[in-house]
Amino acid sequence: MIEEEFDETTQKTRIRTVYRGSKIEAGNAAALERSKETRVKVAAAKAEIAQERQRQKVEAVRAEKARETNPYRLVSVFAVIAALGLGAVIGLRFLYDLL
Repeated sequence: MIEEEFDETTQKTRIRTVYRGSKIEAGNAAALERSKETRVKVAAAKAEIAQERQRQKVEAVRAEKARETNPYRLVSVFAVIAALGLGAVIGLRFLYDLL
């Protein structure tokens, strides 16, 4: 783009270049393209991270359910209750014998 100024008093024209399509324009276009690619990569990485977090949540829920329905847990709770009951019976017999 060229700017042209005409001075009426001296009858002279002054011309100067205001804008030149140059390496800067090409560099800006390349930088814009790299920026777009980077944004796409970041969006894909964020989506992948979100999927991984969701998968981890699902796995955690499955592990919790598996732990709650574990048969060893049921057997161990039963064993503790039976031991406490047996201890209570022995303790009561001991107290009864003392009287």
